[in-house]
Amino acid sequence: MPTIKPKNSYHPAIDTLQKEIEQYFKSLAEKNETIRYQFLFSPFYENADVLILGFNPGMGDKYCADVMERTGLTYTKYDTYSTGRDTFYVFRKAGLENVLEGRIVKSNVFHLATRTASQLYTTAKKIDETPKWLFYKKHYEWTRELIQKVAPKLIIIEGIRAYREIKKAIEENRFGQGIDFIDKTEIFQGKFEIGNRTFVFIGYHRARHGMINKDGFAELLREQYLQLNMLEEATK
Repeated sequence: MPTIKPKNSYHPAIDTLQKEIEQYFKSLAEKNETIRYQFLFSPFYENADVLILGFNPGMGDKYCADVMERTGLTYTKYDTYSTGRDTFYVFRKAGLENVLEGRIVKSNVFHLATRTASQLYTTAKKIDETPKWLFYKKHYEWTRELIQKVAPKLIIIEGIRAYREIKKAIEENRFGQGIDFIDKTEIFQGKFEIGNRTFVFIGYHRARHGMINKDGFAELLREQYLQLNMLEEATK
């Protein structure tokens, strides 16, 4: 069985978190060598401009833990993956393409890699743990901790599945305290508190072909990002 040796570059601020995730998946892989995972898809930054949270790594045909050290966001404007292309499109449309070259962190709510999102739930059911909901509890805690350590100006949630998981965790008091949720047909936004800090998020619905209403989301992205920048400047 291959040994999991993540090459994601360690950062002192998340060293303990990253090692905890590594050890958890290493123990799962000892029982099931098909287990794949990946934690970060970018370098780590404290006080980042943006934190992007997807549902889970969708590269179950690769050994996702074994990746090159990240020097930048893994998405590119020429990405064959629709989410990567769409991300560059909306940032460019919003006049914020330079933000993608800066302090941006990309991760997921779940780190288990599967070929499809629905496959994550079936794979999680087969994980031999007691209690059975430990898989979800751990990921909610890891996501909460990541958000606190990244402390981003803005959180972007990729897709309705990721949004539902975060909202569910908040409603079950596993995550933070929800302040405001605005659910629309194609985009959503809101705020939640973790400790004494308020985090602002926006997100979008996806279809198989990619992001729905890219132009509408680009407009919301520009509006929210500029508002948060203005607020930050005013409080300095």
